[in-house]
Parts: sequence; structure tokens; C-alpha cells
Amino acid sequence: MDEDSRTKQMIVFVPETNFHLILNKTHDDTVNVICAADGAFPEPNLTLATPERGLDGVSRELKLVNGRYSAVASVTLLDADLPSPAEFVCTLRIPLAKYAVRKEAIYYPGPISTTPEMPTAADMQLAAAIGSK
Repeated sequence: MDEDSRTKQMIVFVPETNFHLILNKTHDDTVNVICAADGAFPEPNLTLATPERGLDGVSRELKLVNGRYSAVASVTLLDADLPSPAEFVCTLRIPLAKYAVRKEAIYYPGPISTTPEMPTAADMQLAAAIGSK
């Protein structure tokens, strides 16, 4: 009795549990653009861009924690180099799973507002963690 056997790779994909795009204005003439995702598997890829082009000078960090990935992409930009308004796009891709999601945000260059929108506690913690590097 002949038996045939086949094997095929199966990828178990886990979407992100948190995904944020934060624009953190720390000085009157600059903005920190921070994109962060937690809980994804397999390894994700984060890209920061404008609708017209990718951004230069983006730093990336990837950590594997308890079998899931945390990823951060960030860049500091000068207001003088940006149009008004400026649109930013963060795309999270998990290539092995053929999965992609994106976040978009609009930024208005200029001095720090005296009446800013209140960021969430999670936004402040993430901005502080990125700023302390």
C-alpha cells in the first residue's frame, strides 16, 4: 500500500492590538511624527510617508515580546520643510500575511497652540518614551 504525504506551511497571523499615529509638537518649529503598533505577528513593517512621498530619516525599532511584535517608526521634521496643512500616513504591513492597515493625520505647522487638544494618557506615555531615546 503506497501512501502520499504532503506538507504545506501555515502562517498564523495575529493583527495588531494597538496602532497609533501621533503628531507631537515639542518646539515651535518642529514636529515629532510617531507611529507605533503592538501585538502583531509575524514581523510587521511600519512606514511613515506623506501622500506624495516617503519620509527621510525615519528611525525604526522592532521588539519581540511574548511572541508578538512591537514596532515604532518616528521622525522629527522642521515646520519650514512642510506644506500647510501637511498630511502624514503610517502603514502597518505584515507581508507574510498579506495584511495592511493605515492611519492618517493632518498637521498644521506653526507655533505651539495655547489651546491644544488634550492627548490621551497613552499618547503622552508613548511620546515620552520616544522622546527619552
